[in-house]
Amino acid sequence: MPTTVTKTIKASGGDYTSLSNWEAGQQGNLITLDEIHQGECYDLGAADTTALVINGSTTDATRYMWVTVAASDRHAGVWSTSKYRLAVDGTTAVTILDGFTIFEYVQVDTARTAGSSNAILFDTGGSDSVARYCVVRKSVSGGTSNAGIVANFTGTVYIINNIIYDIVGTAVSAGKSTSGLTVYSYNNTIHTCTTGLNSSFANSHIAKNTLIRSCTNNGVGTFAAGTDYNACDDASIGYTVTGSGNTHDRVSQTFTFVNEAGDDFHLASGDAGAQDVGVDLSADATYPFSLDIDGVTRTGPWDIGADEFVAAGGGPTPYQPWM
Repeated sequence: MPTTVTKTIKASGGDYTSLSNWEAGQQGNLITLDEIHQGECYDLGAADTTALVINGSTTDATRYMWVTVAASDRHAGVWSTSKYRLAVDGTTAVTILDGFTIFEYVQVDTARTAGSSNAILFDTGGSDSVARYCVVRKSVSGGTSNAGIVANFTGTVYIINNIIYDIVGTAVSAGKSTSGLTVYSYNNTIHTCTTGLNSSFANSHIAKNTLIRSCTNNGVGTFAAGTDYNACDDASIGYTVTGSGNTHDRVSQTFTFVNEAGDDFHLASGDAGAQDVGVDLSADATYPFSLDIDGVTRTGPWDIGADEFVAAGGGPTPYQPWM
């Protein structure tokens, strides 16, 4: 059983003052060390503005780099300036090049004032990595963004339970234009982006339980068999799916959020577009999970999107292994 080595990212009194410094200090052959290297983020009082590149460690499915946020300083499914956040101008905010990396509960702002960049990029070497329970946005005018979360290499990536909004580009993208990439995107909420879902090469993207609202294009490309139970507010979902399937996709839906104007995309009690119409993925053959973005256990018929509506709030997310 590998040892988890946790280092804190704090403004003062911690092990590091930025995620980038943590990554540089914690690189190594984690297989030989038989260790998981975890960076635990706390509110810094201001945004962490140094781009993060996870690269240079030797990892496998049981020994890997793990970025998380302490429960006390973790967002509640809505952007918060009193919780840990990463906001980067001038380049891609997060680049993951080491395989099996976990990146979770981070608020990421592609605050680019000129040019183009991504919020989270999985690239060469980053196979079998996951971005989950994150809030991703573009907060400033000026510039463009290629994608909220994008994979652009040969390998497999999991994009689970994220809220992505105001992206000038694609929210979730299987961006490689040749074969060899598979993106599994499950239970994401996408709002006000140029494109919701993209599959640049046919069959490179499998999407389930995605909520897409106020996007210019809901889905672009040919998606792999198994893509289904996605919902949008337009008359067409946009993408095509190889083979028979996606018979449970929902179009022309009205979604009701707690405070849509304030970028709170939790489902309201009266929502009829996403509640109880998703597919249960707790026993999914590829990436089984049972929580929503707030750490609430999904029960009964699952809701579409990152949030599972409950009459009262849930507790914090328990410890989870890589899967």
